[in-house]
Amino acid sequence: MASQGPPPTQGDPAGVRFEAYPLAPVGTFLGIACITTGLRIYWRIRPTWRIGADDYTLVFALVLTIVWYGIDVAMYHYGRGIEGFMPDPWTMGPLIVADGVLWVWGLNVIRISAALLLLRLKDSLPWKLALWTVITVQACMLVVGTTMHLVMCQPISARWAPTPTAKCIPVPNFMIYGYVYSGLTIASDFTISILPITFIRTLRRPFYEKFLIGCLMTAGMGATGIAIARLLLIMGYLGKGGARINALQDFLWGMELTIGVLATSLPTLKAPVHGLLQSWGVLRSTSSSSDMSPDSFLDDLTNGPHVENQMRQWDSLSGIRLEYAPNHNLRLRLGENAVSFEQRLRWAIQVAETIKFIHDAGVIHGDLTCANIFLDANLNARVADFAGSSIDGSPLLIVVTESHEFPGPLLSTRADLFALGSVLYEITTGQPPYQGLKDTEIRARYLEHDFPDTTSLRAIGSVIEKCWHGKYPEARAVIEALKGTPPNSIQS
Repeated sequence: MASQGPPPTQGDPAGVRFEAYPLAPVGTFLGIACITTGLRIYWRIRPTWRIGADDYTLVFALVLTIVWYGIDVAMYHYGRGIEGFMPDPWTMGPLIVADGVLWVWGLNVIRISAALLLLRLKDSLPWKLALWTVITVQACMLVVGTTMHLVMCQPISARWAPTPTAKCIPVPNFMIYGYVYSGLTIASDFTISILPITFIRTLRRPFYEKFLIGCLMTAGMGATGIAIARLLLIMGYLGKGGARINALQDFLWGMELTIGVLATSLPTLKAPVHGLLQSWGVLRSTSSSSDMSPDSFLDDLTNGPHVENQMRQWDSLSGIRLEYAPNHNLRLRLGENAVSFEQRLRWAIQVAETIKFIHDAGVIHGDLTCANIFLDANLNARVADFAGSSIDGSPLLIVVTESHEFPGPLLSTRADLFALGSVLYEITTGQPPYQGLKDTEIRARYLEHDFPDTTSLRAIGSVIEKCWHGKYPEARAVIEALKGTPPNSIQS
């Protein structure tokens, strides 16, 4: 929506240059945005490919922002930032139109990406309705904004060259459009920024961790502030006309784009940022625990003392203590050693009982695989890697392994039970489901409910199938089914 503006009525001497004011800070933030987006994509493809619609739209928005910045550089090259200089209208005019269209596309695609990211976090109907409303509004704003830039004057060349037969939207009407568009922009930015606070405040996490998550997920408030400043500029409160105002306008436009990309990238970097700050000593590690035992219902579990040994209390916060496991993870053990069927069944029951315990405590693991199950000195299975798990409905901050990913809402007990089925399959066969297939192929098969054949696995194959097809309402039913499984149903 950049424009040259009316001739200056007062201000700077002719020849003063202002190109450094918008180009330097916007270019710096754009460089940072490229880095954070690259890191986000890196974390989404490792250890497995987990790219979604929010990632594709963010990369598209970043490309639009880079192209927008390139056009801005070209405009300043042709004299936009020189006070009193009149650039060639046939050179500058098309650049201004392209600059405005790209800005509209970039800004709205960024918000669509942010809303798609937030859709991953919760599965409640009000949450989804709010975010799909935001996405719909952004799509409409994209269409309307693009149309207004292209039909403001007919023919379009009348925007930069005198055309007696031109038909243009009256300036007062276009200003009203600008006010309404800016108001919707501010409301959208604020909504996307404020929504995460509704669940961050309920997290049962240390204050410093909630503060970190809050900072990462509400960084879009910066874009809201920029949008307010841009509205004040449109209304004339920050000055009118001249190269200085053009530079201020381009600075605000560019910062809104780059901060939007940054704000959309940062939430996915919570885990690495948290680890980095802990390594620097900025955040403390909550590794201490007391010896307070969990509720007595653990006595009903076959391996209750084993599960109880992992559960401790940190102050008033429930937590999980992960002790030293010298026998590596279950995946390595299955691949390197001959394991008896009795031992495999014991591991299966231990894992299922642990999943029941954490579900009863309001925890969704989110990334249950044999690589995240470790063996202690007595070869007990210990479920680990709760760094990105959900507590009391908080968002999952994990990258799900494709062969264990439920083809539905990830923030659910059913998703954990689906992953449990894949874990049982690996415990039984020694390899994860569809080993050797690409992640995209596995995802496509799961979406069609096409799972590996388990008929040769006898009784435990039925348990696995029911986990995959959502036949078990809770982990307790899986435990009962496993306890009723003949030992010879586990291959050795």
